[in-house]
Amino acid sequence: MGWLADRRNSKKMGDFIVRAAQRGGTFETSCSPEEILGWLKSGRCQVADESLASLTVRPIHGTGEVGSELIKAEIQPGVQLLTRVVITVELKAKPGNINLNALSPITRLVDQVSKVDPGWLPM
Repeated sequence: MGWLADRRNSKKMGDFIVRAAQRGGTFETSCSPEEILGWLKSGRCQVADESLASLTVRPIHGTGEVGSELIKAEIQPGVQLLTRVVITVELKAKPGNINLNALSPITRLVDQVSKVDPGWLPM
């Protein structure tokens, strides 16, 4: 049963990450806003803008160059869980072409959230 639950959670994560990279996404979690922003900041990214309730980062590519993609996470009070996270992604790529470099900070954030809060709710 644990393996099946892990597989479902992995699929939920993967689906959310791809959707978020294409058009942004929203999820709710019982994690604190400080945890969310800290996890996003701790990835391979450069902080472009930061406030108490939002963080905008640019991914750092494998070559060490800072990407032109912008990933913004806004923290709001949740409806069903403690925290609602609204992710907006501004990709500098052709429509329909997912830039895998932009996925890195989102992947790290969602991975951390799902480890601490397996009941997180992508919307």
